[in-house]
Amino acid sequence: MKQKKTYAATSISDDAKTMIACLYQVQHAQGKLRREFVADMSQAGYRFSESQLDRWVARVNAGDAAVSTTKVTGQPVHLAREQRDIAGGWLLSQNLRGVSVHRLDYSNFCNEQFGLTLSKQTVSRYLAEDGFSYRTMQSKAKGFIVDVLSQRHQLWDWVQTQRKEGIFDVHRSLLASIDFTFTGHRTERCSSFASQGGSQPMSGTSISPYTNCIVTVVWADGMNKTPPMLFTYNPGFRRDRNPTARRAALVQHFDNCLKEIGINAKRIVYVGNEQGESRSYVTESPALLRIFFKHYKIPKRAVILSDLGSSFVNQGKSVLLDLGFQKHV
Repeated sequence: MKQKKTYAATSISDDAKTMIACLYQVQHAQGKLRREFVADMSQAGYRFSESQLDRWVARVNAGDAAVSTTKVTGQPVHLAREQRDIAGGWLLSQNLRGVSVHRLDYSNFCNEQFGLTLSKQTVSRYLAEDGFSYRTMQSKAKGFIVDVLSQRHQLWDWVQTQRKEGIFDVHRSLLASIDFTFTGHRTERCSSFASQGGSQPMSGTSISPYTNCIVTVVWADGMNKTPPMLFTYNPGFRRDRNPTARRAALVQHFDNCLKEIGINAKRIVYVGNEQGESRSYVTESPALLRIFFKHYKIPKRAVILSDLGSSFVNQGKSVLLDLGFQKHV
């Protein structure tokens, strides 16, 4: 008999989901991004999607548990539900720090925090009911953990150094930061309600094989003077091909999406060959920068910051200086 497929989040108990939502709220307030939190939890063995996390957090913000965990039968417990949530949150935080946790550690924590002494059997039961299991740990690289406070100190030290160099001696409207980012769909998975216990529902929608490159420039005054531009090899974005019924429908759907989201069509640029294009991954390059700043005017005396990406330099010279920036840091 074929084994029924299980999903990662279903292996997490309802109580653990509440703990995860509470832990995310604390770390998000400290600057942790949602995708970083999901990735960290995945490395700790708790796999779920960002949308699932959003639903759990929404319920917790409404004063409920991520999923109802009300105990209606059985013997009274040593720890109240809230205390077990706290203990579970502490265990998860230890996982993220790379600290091993054993039954004695859990018992000691409960004794210190709540003044209760738990037997090994009770601890085992709590851990099992709350979705924890005893698992082999993997080694982390020494540089794996960088806490938010350290990152803030590094950033502030850098700002102070640049001030001494006079980098910030310009009006905020003339100071910008640039980078390349990418968007792809190869890892996307569709979801749907389907009959419980039945076969996995099939998707009739194909997934785009294209990875697009986006040039983003952020200005220190907060004004969106240069909205991001996307560069693609996807022929579905082209408007210069011989019209057919299918192509006309694609263009119409494209225009409807642009109108709904509020994006100018000129911000999406096809950079492939007119014929025989087989590439799907747009890599960052000086050519994309030239297209971007041909579309947008560079203010006089503007200063721009970037990482050490090779695409910002061509034959030993700064591409951004050639394009008209006064200084490139």
